[in-house]
Amino acid sequence: MKKLVALIVACVCALGLSMTAFAHTATVVGVGSSREDALHDAFRKAVEDTLGIYVQGETQVTNYRVTRDEILARSQGYVRNYEVLSEKIEGAEPHAKHSLLVKVDVDDTPNSHLLNALKIIPLTGNPRIAVVISEQQVGSYVADHAAETGVLNALTTAGFTRVVDQKQIDKIRQGHNLAAAYGGDRAQLLHDLNTQGVDYLVLGEAFSETATRLADSDVLAARARVDVKLVKADTGEILGAQGLYASGIDTSAVIAGKKAIEKASESAGKFVAGLLLNSGSNTVKGLQLQIVARSFDQIGTLVQALKAIPGMQNVYTRDYANGVATIDLDYSGTQNSLLEGLRQEYRGGFTVLAQSGSLLKLQL
Repeated sequence: MKKLVALIVACVCALGLSMTAFAHTATVVGVGSSREDALHDAFRKAVEDTLGIYVQGETQVTNYRVTRDEILARSQGYVRNYEVLSEKIEGAEPHAKHSLLVKVDVDDTPNSHLLNALKIIPLTGNPRIAVVISEQQVGSYVADHAAETGVLNALTTAGFTRVVDQKQIDKIRQGHNLAAAYGGDRAQLLHDLNTQGVDYLVLGEAFSETATRLADSDVLAARARVDVKLVKADTGEILGAQGLYASGIDTSAVIAGKKAIEKASESAGKFVAGLLLNSGSNTVKGLQLQIVARSFDQIGTLVQALKAIPGMQNVYTRDYANGVATIDLDYSGTQNSLLEGLRQEYRGGFTVLAQSGSLLKLQL
């Protein structure tokens, strides 16, 4: 029995060590016009101290396309725990100066929001994301968009900061049949989103079923489903799709349905964030070329040149019609390195007509 207790204690201690091993602790002085402001200043300084471990100077942050200010503005979200060691107030209110000596534990685990913001999310280009989800609560369409809010919250919590304001989405959605778009007829919707500079579209449908009353109570239970697809706005490629379920309870059928949709949408948002983070950590990217050419022979020559570029994994010629060919690539470099490689390997010359996140339009 004593051996078992000792083993349990050892496991708990080991678990505790594993949980804290990646927490960076910084003792800093926070200053502000109020205690709350001083505490936030301490959090910012602790996160900045942690960044110094991973980033050697401002140039590296710039190379990752993330500014220090963007990370520090969200510093409170990266704090795991803190302890105020001492406190001092100078002067009289309302002009008093508050100083706090604070020991701050900053979460820098490998999958923490901080390291996602610093490393993985920049590799995705911190894309501009639009969320468009049609919603039915207990059989009727509603306008408060609980599902969209849940997905957006999950994305921003994961560290994605460039999400399209829902007022802009409301203007776009008015001219579209979202059910038809979810079913596949989304060319015009993607075109309109492209004019807003959107990189990815989270397109979805949300439903809550008629609530049922729990036995011997006034409480109603509703079941909801949120279906989402993550779509590249420039090419229309679907990166992933998922259906998520959840339940909600309330004395109101509509509120119970809304709560169920909110829970399901949070899971949907985490699914989408995972897809985006995986795409950022994957060294091989999917790119699409649209080539304007005089003949199919030109396309064949171009394909051979593409295959010769270092880092090229696969080249797929999808179609050629009306002088335009569509070619999908699996490539481990950037678009600029692809263009440079093509200039070296393809002797016919070309002009770049358009360039976006995962789409290049060239004329031979």
